[in-house]
Amino acid sequence: MRAVAGANEAAGKVSLYRGPILLAWDQAQTLFDESKIPAVDLSQLAGARAGVPTRSQAAVESSAWLQVDVPAEQGSVLGLIDFASAGNAGTHYRSWLAATAPPPPPAFTMHPRDGERIRPGATQFQWRTTRSCTNLSYRVEVSIGNDFANPLLAASATGAARLTLEMAATPAAGPARFWRVITIGPQGETAPDVPPARFTLDPEASAQVLPPPNKPGPNGELILHSLRGESAPEFGKPNSSRHESHNAEGTRVNGRDQMLVYSIPVWPESDFSVAVRVRISEMPKGRPGQIFSAWTGSMDDPLRLVVDGGKLFARIEAGQLFGTAGTPISARAWHHVAAVKSNGTLKLFLDGQPAGSCSAPEFSTTAACACALGGNPKFTGNEFLPAAFADFGVWERALSPGEVQGLVARQH
Repeated sequence: MRAVAGANEAAGKVSLYRGPILLAWDQAQTLFDESKIPAVDLSQLAGARAGVPTRSQAAVESSAWLQVDVPAEQGSVLGLIDFASAGNAGTHYRSWLAATAPPPPPAFTMHPRDGERIRPGATQFQWRTTRSCTNLSYRVEVSIGNDFANPLLAASATGAARLTLEMAATPAAGPARFWRVITIGPQGETAPDVPPARFTLDPEASAQVLPPPNKPGPNGELILHSLRGESAPEFGKPNSSRHESHNAEGTRVNGRDQMLVYSIPVWPESDFSVAVRVRISEMPKGRPGQIFSAWTGSMDDPLRLVVDGGKLFARIEAGQLFGTAGTPISARAWHHVAAVKSNGTLKLFLDGQPAGSCSAPEFSTTAACACALGGNPKFTGNEFLPAAFADFGVWERALSPGEVQGLVARQH
């Protein structure tokens, strides 16, 4: 038996394996609901017992071929089955489980990227960790082999998930290096359950180039532009501006070949908010029209606010599609549209009122570095929207519902 610590939205939980087999709780095997699953006692995993599943008193039977009885809190026993069989009877199942004294969440390497060539000298190491846990420290380990049996160095870090280390070329060790980050918390240490990243020291390599950091305003503003008249943005930088007209009400694009494009050095890694006033001149027919889009490639879209079939949607593409249900929006009238991404949830607001929500990835790994109003900044097809825009903002944090309503209440 072994336990793998969860990260992001699964932080504080574990998945259990017997050898290579992932285990899960299945409603068909028990008489209690998922809200009453007892916490696994990790200190007693050696006492787990595997066997052939027996018929339970539950109303629904599954076809599981392996069952493991795992010690749980207060001396109880939790029956788990092989994940492949979980849910076969149409029942609820869970593979992330609460645990007594859970290990800290793992950290995952970012820079240097796996396979990157690095010039010897000062090198910045960056990693991703769970932001909801604040009582953690880290140990960056660099090794000759991927088993870390011959470590070259180990350096501690607290606070920010980055550390600059001097990488020296040692001919006896060769050019290849492996690195990983160990998370240290009150309940012990966690090494990520993924292969370590590998980099190569090469005197001919270019100097290390890291993504430029965002420089948000005092309230997290990345872009703040009234779009009324010829006023410049308070925050942010327009990349291009092809528009039909602008006046005291806002800036209008024609819906054929015009959009307002802005640069964003790095899309916010976790939480963000986008808000804008929009007056749609005419609904697009038989295709979507973008109010806001940061699309940058196939399945890489950190956010788009799109109208399709007379309805408004908020969507994210990150390996899979996340999206809210459509809510009706009218043309030829001003509306305030906002999207707020907080932890693992994306919320859509229309005129200050909640208009839908959906799950979303807690962390963004997008390559997006631009966004647009009235179109898609990277797509060559027709997703233009004829509309007028005003009071556009992007924040590197999640606005509260009250703050969204405050934006709506401001004078037009």
